[in-house]
Amino acid sequence: MSKLKISKRHIVTLWHETQMGPMKRCNEAQAEFVEMMWALYEDMQPEIFDADEDCRKYHEEQDHIAMEKAKVDQKVHNHPLGTGFAHKDKEK
Repeated sequence: MSKLKISKRHIVTLWHETQMGPMKRCNEAQAEFVEMMWALYEDMQPEIFDADEDCRKYHEEQDHIAMEKAKVDQKVHNHPLGTGFAHKDKEK
């Protein structure tokens, strides 16, 4: 892997140029910024893939937790008393 030598200052300055100033310079800066970001992305591929896998696993876990919570919420919502809470049967 070839470590690109791009400073944070250069990245931020170039990004700022994509947001401010004359339209022609903004467009030129956008093209330059995109090329630089793709070069950084390609240089970081192994780290990105590792991070993507960790992120995917985390979101799968969160989705599973949310689905289980939705099932419980649905059961409580459909409770025969209609209050949304499980109550003890009242003694007569």
